[in-house]
Amino acid sequence: MRGDLVAGLSVAAYLVPQVLAYAAVAGLLPGGSPERHVVLSAVLALLVGVVCVLGWAARLGFVADLLSRPVLVGYLAGIALIMISGQMRNVTGVPVGGDGFTAEIASFATNLARVHPPTVLLAAAVLGFLFAAQRLVPTPTRWLPLNAEAIVELDITAADTLLALHGELALRGIVLALARVKQDLSADLRRAGLIDLIGADRIFPTLPTAVQAYEQARH
Repeated sequence: MRGDLVAGLSVAAYLVPQVLAYAAVAGLLPGGSPERHVVLSAVLALLVGVVCVLGWAARLGFVADLLSRPVLVGYLAGIALIMISGQMRNVTGVPVGGDGFTAEIASFATNLARVHPPTVLLAAAVLGFLFAAQRLVPTPTRWLPLNAEAIVELDITAADTLLALHGELALRGIVLALARVKQDLSADLRRAGLIDLIGADRIFPTLPTAVQAYEQARH
């Protein structure tokens, strides 16, 4: 929940001014009834919340597993590039025009001689502070080894539970690993398709081997 809250606030802080700027460029200047705008925004927020709650109740988190990791990485990288191009004017003082990523990059390169040093220094100081603050924050959980020694048989309920757990952890960037997996349980996991989902390199016969794999993954 904490990660979701931070992510929501970060996206809102970035997108709200950007959307207002888009409206100004399109000639849709703020106006009309403020009460009406507030009501419409509140209704939209409630509808989005209802859709999210319904998705959680239906356990649709596994849908994210249908997208391969390269697809997700490519999508996130594209968003990052768009965000960077949209903030170049704010961190350098260089006038940036154009519609789209390529046009903005070209405009930035053309006007690079008009860089504003105090703006660059301020942006560098803020970025340095963010990196320094990140080192002071405790490292979040990235690897969750589950002791499977007590799991004698994998029925449908247990398989669904592992599937849901894997999906929830994946959304938070946490790797699910199974330790002390016996041969019979390994066969059940394979029949249920969970070894392919979790990854054969994350299924371990003992806890020390799981810890060793985690230490290797960190480096």
